[in-house]
Amino acid sequence: MQQLNLTLKNGQSVFSWCPNIEESALNQVEELAKLPFVEHIAIMPDSHKGELAPIGSVIATKNEILPFAVGTDCGCGMGAFKTNLNKHEFNDNNKKTVHHSIVRTIPFGFNHNSNKRQEEIELRFKDAIDDLREEYCDDLRDGNFPDLITREAIVSQLGTLGGGNHFIEIQYDTEDSIWIMVHSGSRNFGTKFYEYYDKIATELCQKWHSSSSVPFLPADSKEGKSYLAVMNVLLDFAYLNRQIMIEDVIKNMLHYFPHIKNAEMNFDGATKEFKYGKLINIHHNYASLESHMGKNLWIHRKGAVLARKGVLGIIPGSQSTNSFITIGNGNNLSLNSSSHGSGRKMGRKEFNVSQQHRVKEIELEMESKGIMYSKFQKSSRGRDEGMYDISESGDAYKDVISVMKEQEDLVTPLVKLSPLINWKG
Repeated sequence: MQQLNLTLKNGQSVFSWCPNIEESALNQVEELAKLPFVEHIAIMPDSHKGELAPIGSVIATKNEILPFAVGTDCGCGMGAFKTNLNKHEFNDNNKKTVHHSIVRTIPFGFNHNSNKRQEEIELRFKDAIDDLREEYCDDLRDGNFPDLITREAIVSQLGTLGGGNHFIEIQYDTEDSIWIMVHSGSRNFGTKFYEYYDKIATELCQKWHSSSSVPFLPADSKEGKSYLAVMNVLLDFAYLNRQIMIEDVIKNMLHYFPHIKNAEMNFDGATKEFKYGKLINIHHNYASLESHMGKNLWIHRKGAVLARKGVLGIIPGSQSTNSFITIGNGNNLSLNSSSHGSGRKMGRKEFNVSQQHRVKEIELEMESKGIMYSKFQKSSRGRDEGMYDISESGDAYKDVISVMKEQEDLVTPLVKLSPLINWKG
């Protein structure tokens, strides 16, 4: 941990666990430090440039909600589940078969549920979907806000992975026990949610002639309360989304491993028992009202995990490296937070352009580790059209072992996981 040469308006310092933070991310921290309502800033070891605030940052405010400090994928997070299977039960044939079965079951990338899967999701999770809609409608009944979360949209997107850095992975720990891990969030809802409330915040700040360089919403305003209400619905959606995908992986694996136990899962997220049937389910993009330094503050975690003392966390590495189950140490200077992953060391576009000549090398490296993975595909849109999308390969990310070392005062590793089968959005 280092104390940056920055001082907030309240006289507090900015603390960073990210050695050699990139200049563009540091510039964003400097702008945040100028804001009169920011009470504390902590920079995680996986930090890199984001939109207005670095990804891997934790920002505390007095009574202000910063939509950009939650971002476009509100509720994005991790789910992990220990099964009763063993690594030695897997071979090249059943790994390939399992991989194909999940591709056929769970929609990836921009894809939504088919009509058949929508009917299945509606039937299996009717009560949970009813609860989401009721929560959403009750919270917004008194406000004139659009229905961003329709029942039809919920059913079409529940249990879908998304794209970018989202993934499903079957992993094994140091005792060769098999785990299932999912990284996903609120899907297209998160983007619409951010765009809508960022526009409101921008317009209000202009109306108030605010001197702030970034848009914000007072937490006790009608708009601020609305933002928080919708955010909480999206957090619940993201929890359920990850649970459904883990359940569907187990359901598919029953065909090949009939002795796998499909346990009753829970949403508690923080349990110290690593028996099968205990789902760890956490967010790393959200805002919450917490008590720190004797004050009630709004804590924005933009790519950061709650690491309160005794709370479980999940810190993934990359497509070909280790991931970790952790327990929080409760470091006050980090606002009880830790990194949410290993962090990119190179932007997607930059990596794709500079590393195209290494596509075969990267594939061979993963195969040499015994990892069954989704083959790299050529992009069909955007600036990367015609190039292989290798932007999520291991070399695009920082070394997760080093990142864990840099935050040893924030979290303690409990389980070290290695990839066996990987699906990317």
